[in-house]
Amino acid sequence: MNQTSSAKNSISDDIHIGVGKEENSIRRLIEMNLIEKRFIDNRSLYVCQWHDCSYSTIRSDSIVRHSRSHTGERPYKCHLCDYSTIQSSSLKKHMARHLNT
Repeated sequence: MNQTSSAKNSISDDIHIGVGKEENSIRRLIEMNLIEKRFIDNRSLYVCQWHDCSYSTIRSDSIVRHSRSHTGERPYKCHLCDYSTIQSSSLKKHMARHLNT
C-alpha cells in the first residue's frame, strides 16, 4: 500500500472515531452537571451550565462541541503531527493537507 492510500484509510478511520460517541458524551455531560437537557414543545433543548455562559441549542452535536470550548477537550487527533481539534470535519480538512503535500 502506498503512502497516499495509507493516509486516505487513516482519514476514514479518524473520522469514524466520533460515531456512536455523541449520546455517550451527552450523558456524561449531563451526569457531570455541565449541561442540562430540557424539553420544550416535544423537542430537546440543551443548555450549557457553565458559570456565566448562556449558550443553548436544540442540536446535541452542537452542545457537545460547545462544551469542549470550556473543557479544552480535543478528541480528534492527527496521527501524523501534533494537530488536534474539537470537530471531526476539521480533522478531515487537516488530513487532506497532509495528502496534498
